Amino acid sequence: MSMMDCSIIIPAYNKASLTVQCLDTLLSRPRAGASFEIIVVDNGSTDVTPHALSGYGDSIRVLTQSVNSGFSTICNLGAAAARGKHLVFLNNDTIPQIDWLDELVEYAESHPRAAAIGSKLLYLDGTIQHAGLVIAQDRFPRHIYAGFPADHPAVNKSREFQMVTAACMLIKRGPFEQIGGFDTVFWHGYEDVDLCLRLRELGHEVHFCHRSLLYHLESVSEDRFKRVDENTRIYRDRWAHRVRPDDLQYYADDGLIGVDHEHLYPIRLSVTPELALIDSGSQMSHSDRILNKRAKQVFALLRENTALTVRAMEAEQQTFRGSHQSAGHRNGKATFQRSARLNEAVDLDRKANGLDADFRALTDEPRLLFEGKVRWRTGPPSERVISVIMPVKDAAGQLRKILPRILTQKTRDALEIVAVDSGSSDDTVEVLRDASATVVSIHPMAFNHGLTRNLGAAYARGQVLVYLNKNSTPADDLWLANLVAPLDADSRVAAVCSRVLPGPDADLLTRKDGMNDLSASPHRRVQMIHDRDAYERMPHHEFRAFINFHTVSAAIRADVLRQVPFRKVETIGEDIVWSKEVLEAGYKIQHEPASVVLHSHNFSPLEFLQLNVDDGMANRGVVGRELPDSEVYASILALVRDDWRYLESECHLGADELEKCRVDSVLRRAGQMLGQWIGVNKGRMPAGLAQMLSRVNQTRAGGAFARLG
Repeated sequence: MSMMDCSIIIPAYNKASLTVQCLDTLLSRPRAGASFEIIVVDNGSTDVTPHALSGYGDSIRVLTQSVNSGFSTICNLGAAAARGKHLVFLNNDTIPQIDWLDELVEYAESHPRAAAIGSKLLYLDGTIQHAGLVIAQDRFPRHIYAGFPADHPAVNKSREFQMVTAACMLIKRGPFEQIGGFDTVFWHGYEDVDLCLRLRELGHEVHFCHRSLLYHLESVSEDRFKRVDENTRIYRDRWAHRVRPDDLQYYADDGLIGVDHEHLYPIRLSVTPELALIDSGSQMSHSDRILNKRAKQVFALLRENTALTVRAMEAEQQTFRGSHQSAGHRNGKATFQRSARLNEAVDLDRKANGLDADFRALTDEPRLLFEGKVRWRTGPPSERVISVIMPVKDAAGQLRKILPRILTQKTRDALEIVAVDSGSSDDTVEVLRDASATVVSIHPMAFNHGLTRNLGAAYARGQVLVYLNKNSTPADDLWLANLVAPLDADSRVAAVCSRVLPGPDADLLTRKDGMNDLSASPHRRVQMIHDRDAYERMPHHEFRAFINFHTVSAAIRADVLRQVPFRKVETIGEDIVWSKEVLEAGYKIQHEPASVVLHSHNFSPLEFLQLNVDDGMANRGVVGRELPDSEVYASILALVRDDWRYLESECHLGADELEKCRVDSVLRRAGQMLGQWIGVNKGRMPAGLAQMLSRVNQTRAGGAFARLG
């Protein structure tokens, strides 16, 4: 029997919810890449950690210490029990992302001189926590580029460093054994720094792999700073006189500082503002002081909210001492709530415009107005619950038509309805209460197409999550059964979306657009990445079609959504971003024409422009769409000509009605292409123009001509 690729060693001391979250994430991933075992070393936990670990059965190995022996000791114990070719030390307060382990293993195999490889770690707001460690000018280690955006070029290059963090570190077994593992003289501080420096003394290299990505709830573990002074003294005595400061060299290599040498001194220095503030003889500009203060405030807010989130997760873990399945459900809820509130908190705080309104949205926590009922439908009952999740606002009229269609579906599964209401002014909430729905209320400014859907999932009890737009009406009583059937037929299908047809009140041009949309196709389509190279070479328009998916009416496995939650989006596009990530994780996405909903809007020209501003921004961000100025007029003409041919040859209109529809076509297509052009080229538009014209932003702010679709 060949040796497995990796042993993942997770030290754990209390904070059971963090360990559960980490394990559930690891175990929910497809096992198509590197082979691995999971070893959890319980370092004398006094909370519910032992009980939580017992629920995982043979899927993990548990080593138990009777007392807290420190990070170095338990890591060494885990390594001694490991059977893998590589040792991967992983903090229990991390959330591994797709392909994180495969990227580490591939990097290790392709870099034989690298004995230790560290991953890219992000704070929960998506900024950098770890992208390598440098030795600063004071000869102490620092996390380089902490707080930088995750997409900054400086943090998206794999390379050699003197040190990387052991929060997620792959180390080859031979070098680890050669140096005798972690030095137990350190206690929760400098262990990884010391280990890396000892590896380098023996001629090994230490690298950072930017393609291996995890989130890290840094420093929420207990006893984290118990012996910081003693650790610092040991590091200083052992290494401070031997290490080489290298921080400035990285800044220069990455183009963040520049030096211009003249014939005579002084030289001219240039420093990018994202890297440093200039303090000239204790004089700092007013703008620099504000920037420095705001950066510290944002980081403090992130730390505080992370700690609050963990405390909430811990309270939930203590309340529910159930099975492993229950732990997984609770983990999903905590993850979704963190995504919906914590990320929103930090991002909103970083926006300069509209801060007061955004802060109000931040401080208004989601409120559970009603906890609904699970209903059993027709036939012999199954053991599965399906949660129908609906983001709503001012939807009372639509819901009175849609809810009875949901509750009369022919299905053996149990049904519940979960609605997230963002500030309805009509009787939406009362209609949902009468239908025994779970209703969660959020501030209108907190609405986000991605995060609000995660929030709905946090309150759902189902193994299958069905997202349904408030304007989507099931066409028949088999809509739901046909929608979820592909999930039963193929375990690799992560999600299924319905065929979407225009409603009976759709105008002629709306009907034409709807029937030409990919989502109206009568043909079943199952998408999966079979050739990664071909997938990455797809032209923009083919790529957009390949990842096509919608949440107008869609069924998603709850365990997959816990693994890959919806991302926060600027306006719309949460569905295609999610589809892209799920396909890249190795799953399938299916378009199922047997499940049909009726969905359409008769937009005014202004609303159509707004919609396309949002769509243009989304397509630029997701698929890299470009729309040069020179193509706008030609596209309008081509669309109008096609409309006129359709109106003249297929619609059988009288002269007056035909003329009116022709005018509507011109206005509609001008708004469509102008909106796309503004959205795609947002970066070179006047500041705030795209946001002002965004239909989603208008809805959040209660704009008179905005509606959520």
